[in-house]
Amino acid sequence: MRLSMQTFWERRYQRDLLLALEKRWNDFPTTIRTYLERQLKKGPSFWESEKKKEYVNRRACSILNRLYWLDEHGCRFNFNLNKESKKLRKQAPDWQPKYAAHAASSVESRGGSMERQTEHSSLLSEPPDTILQKAKELSGTDFDGLREKDPFAGLSSERPDLALSALVSNAARNDYPEWAWRTFLYAEARKTDSADFSAQIGSHISEMSDDVICGIISPISEWLLNVSKGLLVSKPELFWHIWKRLITILKSKPQNAPSNILRQNNEPDYATEGLNAPVGKLAQALLNDPAINNLGKKKRLPSFWKKRAEELLHLDGDLHRHALVMFTHSLEWFYARDPRWTRANLISFLDTDADDQKAFWSGFFWNPQVHSKLFEVLKPYLVQLVYDKSVEKQGHLNTLSAILLGYWWNVLPKTGKRFVSNAEMREILLQADENYRVQTLWQAKSFLTGKKADRRNLSTFLTDVWPRHKKAKSPRIFTALCELAFTDTEAFGTLAEIILPLVSKVDKHGFFIYKLEDSKIIDLFPEKVLALLCAVLPDNTSEWPYGIGNVLKRIGEIKPDLLKDTRLLELRKRLGI
Repeated sequence: MRLSMQTFWERRYQRDLLLALEKRWNDFPTTIRTYLERQLKKGPSFWESEKKKEYVNRRACSILNRLYWLDEHGCRFNFNLNKESKKLRKQAPDWQPKYAAHAASSVESRGGSMERQTEHSSLLSEPPDTILQKAKELSGTDFDGLREKDPFAGLSSERPDLALSALVSNAARNDYPEWAWRTFLYAEARKTDSADFSAQIGSHISEMSDDVICGIISPISEWLLNVSKGLLVSKPELFWHIWKRLITILKSKPQNAPSNILRQNNEPDYATEGLNAPVGKLAQALLNDPAINNLGKKKRLPSFWKKRAEELLHLDGDLHRHALVMFTHSLEWFYARDPRWTRANLISFLDTDADDQKAFWSGFFWNPQVHSKLFEVLKPYLVQLVYDKSVEKQGHLNTLSAILLGYWWNVLPKTGKRFVSNAEMREILLQADENYRVQTLWQAKSFLTGKKADRRNLSTFLTDVWPRHKKAKSPRIFTALCELAFTDTEAFGTLAEIILPLVSKVDKHGFFIYKLEDSKIIDLFPEKVLALLCAVLPDNTSEWPYGIGNVLKRIGEIKPDLLKDTRLLELRKRLGI
């Protein structure tokens, strides 16, 4: 009774308040119940910047919820509830008594997955012209119970013939409910429909008006992709008729076909966007055309097929980029079958605006296959990409460094030349930033540990290619060089001699030394290990890596003569061993 009105009507305390009143209400004296009734009928106060009409509605709903909940739980009032509620329901015409059932529900956060219930037996006895209405009445989401009821989804999967009949029945009345068509076309069962049933669906889609198609263009394009292989064989004329309809709409109303992926921080991810966009679906469906299978070595892509691809690539704005990213995902495939068309219609986008270039590379790095002939064409663009800061943001830096190093690494057997010369590779590394140089050393390490490792190639890389400029010197670079040297036991002797002039003190992030404790490298090259440690260990012993003491002891055990070496004596002294 001493609570302020603000506290009395605070939503977070409502559950506790109602449960307490429920237990004690009928034991209170009449005077106390009368006072509490007055408080319950006053309702909450205004919120800041709340409009009067909104407040009147909210206040009435809040009062009704509490009064009906208490009445339902056995609390008897000294006033006529029906009379009071009639007045309040004029102020909140949309309120219903069932809303009061949740008045004492917990408002604490909770989690759980939503269970989708698709039980649809009640729809089976309905005539086709009332199925959708009945399905909508039975649908709904119970957030408290974490249940979503979607009987039409069950019907679309288990009885697609009946679901299609319901859609067609409504279409006869010029009624095309988007929710129903989306549910039907997105159903997983559409992927396994018979060719005849897919043709039935396609015939009904082809009869839709442009406005109707605009509203469901995403599920239609998804459906067309799913049935493309079968439909292009059984009913190619129907497939291309629907294709033509969609292309016409995409040209005239491009704003109706965005990707289903919302862009984060306005930074495009064209691979993901294209994969989830209507145009991206059409591009994938086009690649399923049996007309481009088994072309043979001398046959090029069919002219009619290339015109279809060009239709997508000539669409406005991001729409053509959604197609571009799907095609450059298979760039090597295109180039192997029709290099002239590929250069003119795909690679040419590298000379256009920045967004086109991003879309091109997004698809390319999604599936980075590049054989020698294609590499020669892409080489200047790939080199230029090294200096593009956005490449690292998009996660392509590692793959880019692997491609360029790989084409330096592979020597042509007949001529002995490289696709990327020593001078070109050195200039790339010199002009690139530190992240790219570190990535390249990591790639060199992976090449060294590969099945066909060429240790001589690595020696050549470090002696004839790796830049000596001060730009290429930093604790991160020193650490990466040392990790490279310690990667291979057999190569360590040679690599240590090459790397020693290139390195200096590392920082506390140089944890490569932990690998030495169980390594045979100390047994084989104790003196070279000592020389490298002296060069890279930081001045501050607190930054020395864990286990360094065991490494120094082992060096002395393997080669006792080194116990008198001033370098080892100094390191052991500084470590206190």
